[in-house]
Amino acid sequence: MVQAKELVQFQEIDSHIESSKKRLVEVDSQLQETEELRAGRAELQRQRQLTHDLQSRQKSTEMDVDQTRARMSALDARLMGNQVVNPRDLPTIERELGNLRQRQSAFEDEVLSLMEQVEQARASLDRQEQVVAEMAADWEEAQAHLLEEKGRIEAELPQWEERRQQFAASLDEPSRRLYERVKARKGGQAVARVEGGMCTGCRITLPSTLIQRARAGKEVVYCSSCGRILYVG
Repeated sequence: MVQAKELVQFQEIDSHIESSKKRLVEVDSQLQETEELRAGRAELQRQRQLTHDLQSRQKSTEMDVDQTRARMSALDARLMGNQVVNPRDLPTIERELGNLRQRQSAFEDEVLSLMEQVEQARASLDRQEQVVAEMAADWEEAQAHLLEEKGRIEAELPQWEERRQQFAASLDEPSRRLYERVKARKGGQAVARVEGGMCTGCRITLPSTLIQRARAGKEVVYCSSCGRILYVG
């Protein structure tokens, strides 16, 4: 005869197996970098590139300063050393010197500005590196826990599946078929406990006569609302 007590035990085994498989899927989905960490790494890369670009501009501008200074020195040397043969060249040289002085001033101002920007970029980069390092450390710790949990579940799952096979074999054929049939119809829950006068499957208050019949255990009693097998423990 079908015993609801045995079926609820069978269901508890099934529930454990199903929840373990569901948890494995969840763990696998979490075994990858979080969106927050990916965003942090992307921002870190952006700031590294920005710092590199600013440093390159500073170096290039400093070279412009040096080249302009060298040209000015060469022209000054010509003037001071009376190396200008044609007097008509003097206005041209003086104009060039004037233009070079303006360019030199602009280059020097740009170098100062770039030095300040590089300093700020480096400070921001240092902060972002620290943030990402902390995020990565937390993520790696979480990954270690997840891998440990996954290993434990994968080790235990075959034992529970073997336990299910053994329990299924201990049931008589009508009981097992009934359980599987109701389980398939009711979203994986064939048996519902009766608690506080209610069916835990649908939370509907049951008639007292139905509860008494389920408690007696002489027949299979179904919830009048959801159709699950009732068990009074």
